[in-house]
Amino acid sequence: MTEHELLDTFTTTQALMHDWSTTYFSVVTAYLVAAFVIGAKLTRSQAFIANASFSIFSALCAWGAIGTGLRMLELKSEILMVNPARGFLFGAPALVITSGLFVAGIFIALKFMWDVRHPRTS
Repeated sequence: MTEHELLDTFTTTQALMHDWSTTYFSVVTAYLVAAFVIGAKLTRSQAFIANASFSIFSALCAWGAIGTGLRMLELKSEILMVNPARGFLFGAPALVITSGLFVAGIFIALKFMWDVRHPRTS
C-alpha cells in the first residue's frame, strides 16, 4: 500500500479504537449508576445476571479496543517502513497502559457493586 493508504487505514483503525473505548466507558458508567441506584435492592440472581452481563460486555469492549490498538501498532510499523521520518505519538506503552486501565476499571466497578450490596456496619 502507499503511504496515503496506510495512513488512511491507520486513521480509520484509530477511530474504531475510540469507538470501542467510548462504548466501554458508557457501559462502565451505566453499570456504576445502576449499582448506586438499585444495587442494594437486587436479588442475588439479579445481581449475578447484572454482574455477568457487565463483565462479559465490558471485557468484549476492552478486547475490541486492545485488538484495534494492536492493529494500529502493525500499521505504524508498515508506515515507518515506507517513510521512516514520520513521527507517531502512539506506541506500545500507551496500549499497555490503556489495557491495564480497562481491566482495572472492570474490577473496580465490580468492587463498587460489592460494596453497595454489602455495606459495612459499625
